[in-house]
Amino acid sequence: MGFTSFAVLFLAVASNFGLPATANRSPILIVPGLTGSQLQSRVDASLPSCNTNGTFTGLWISVEKFSFNRECLLQELTLVYDSATNNYSNASGVEVRVAGFGGTRRVEYLDVDESGPSLMFPQFKEFVDYFVDRGYERDRTIRAAPYDWRLAAGLPFLIRSRARIQQRAGI
Repeated sequence: MGFTSFAVLFLAVASNFGLPATANRSPILIVPGLTGSQLQSRVDASLPSCNTNGTFTGLWISVEKFSFNRECLLQELTLVYDSATNNYSNASGVEVRVAGFGGTRRVEYLDVDESGPSLMFPQFKEFVDYFVDRGYERDRTIRAAPYDWRLAAGLPFLIRSRARIQQRAGI
């Protein structure tokens, strides 16, 4: 499946796979594997090696940062551990968010941005196309739950994901 070969796929009822396009479908949720979610970052002026225009830009996977600004990439991906709270947080001056929760666009290609995919890192494109060709609808009956893979995707993530998906699906 391209760049990220491991993923957890929640299929509500596996027997739906061969049904005609008009049949009711159980939803499919794609949870990308490690490093399989797009991250975006915004930095402040305390990081002079990074773009500080105040907007969120592609962090993972950014071909530009990999190629021309690795120092900034490493600063933005860095987590800081606080032993008093037993928690991790972003480095000072860095804000990171996950792109595209609920939709499939940001997991079909790992390097997609606002202008569209660069097509360098296909991930779940063929998988999504397979199910769309069989009657599933992008962002409706086949969805994705990307997460900040730098942090553990534990129970709170799963609970939030379930609630958001149920809300969007009208369940």
